[in-house]
Amino acid sequence: MEELELLCGDSIDTVVKRLLKAKVEGKHVFCDFNGVKLYSDSVTLDSAYTEIFGCTKAEWNERLKKDIAESEKRMEEDRKCAIENIPNVIERGKPLIYPFRHEEWAKLVEADANGDYCGLITTYAIEIMTAIEEEKTVEELVEMFKEQGHSGWSASLTRIVIMTYSRNGYPFYKATRYGEWTEEECEAILKILQDNEEHSKDLRIANSVAESKKDVTTKQKRLVRNQNKGQL
Repeated sequence: MEELELLCGDSIDTVVKRLLKAKVEGKHVFCDFNGVKLYSDSVTLDSAYTEIFGCTKAEWNERLKKDIAESEKRMEEDRKCAIENIPNVIERGKPLIYPFRHEEWAKLVEADANGDYCGLITTYAIEIMTAIEEEKTVEELVEMFKEQGHSGWSASLTRIVIMTYSRNGYPFYKATRYGEWTEEECEAILKILQDNEEHSKDLRIANSVAESKKDVTTKQKRLVRNQNKGQL
């Protein structure tokens, strides 16, 4: 019996349709869907769902509706809690950032509490920024970041918050970088570093920011040189 090759993005429904189509064409085929073998001679939509999920398609749909409703309820509860916690998060962040960013920080915390992540981005950022102030090593910061369990998008947002608001966020931002640097990214980071440098009264932090600026400028020049070479 010939094995049906699964296509990228095939769902149970599409696989069953392909198996039934093969049956109509007089072909005897099977496929392995998540470890479960389905045969064109005997498969139905409900039998496939029952073998894979232990319930019919209608029961599975009801289960999904229930899960979605519960997820939405939990999100609303999390958002309500985050909104109530806005003043606390604002105050926790103030000692970790430059005073000239306090008003901007308050707006960010409020937007985050009302957003899709229900306050988690600023909460995670505070954890890392606190560790930065405690002079944890970059390796320790990276490990903390991994343990926070980010998705790709939440990781990006948290890194940007730390880069912008932390008084010494660049080393962490650099260590958690993935993919190639772009000239636009270098320019954005330099703008943040320049703004922070202008408001730094701590010589230790000012020196660190200056070193960060030097590092980003070097990366930016290298990008420009590579682009120029590519145009030759």
